Amino acid sequence: MHIKLEILHPEDHQKLLYTPQNSYIHTAKRLTAPLLFSEFIAASRSYPIIFSLSEGDEKLTPMALLGTDAADGNLSIGKHGQWLEGRMIPASLENYPFYTGPIDENGDITLLIDINAPHFQPSPPSQTSYNLFTASGEASPTLKTIRKKHLTHQKELGHTDWIVFKLYEQNLFQAKKLARFSA
Repeated sequence: MHIKLEILHPEDHQKLLYTPQNSYIHTAKRLTAPLLFSEFIAASRSYPIIFSLSEGDEKLTPMALLGTDAADGNLSIGKHGQWLEGRMIPASLENYPFYTGPIDENGDITLLIDINAPHFQPSPPSQTSYNLFTASGEASPTLKTIRKKHLTHQKELGHTDWIVFKLYEQNLFQAKKLARFSA
């Protein structure tokens, strides 16, 4: 599946319907998933937590290690795309097909969507499909909930970055290469 991101905007997506999915097949090839500090305890019950160093900016990102070999992919996914029972689902993966864009000076968040995601369908609403915008182009209650979730996630990400930076300043990390890890 090829991800195609678009800025979510009422002019372009007025009639777009959102259908929540229980499939995580889009994560089948992922070996890592970013974590928030608030997820560390729950994540540590399901995965090793590693800290990935971004090239160039020396920023460490906490990650759940979902698998170690590209051939095997995400070991938390069943053969039909379901997340295996009892394993924590990182918020960064739960937020799909929505992505967080910049936050403006008013504190409003820009959302991006993967327009190719199966969550979107150009058909009339069913019981499980929701409009993202009202007829007048305002955010629907569903979209308001999604935006609030992403704004909270973005704030927690800032907190996570601060905590990890403080740990980094104390030289509490040691660089290691994972022998089998091939992303």
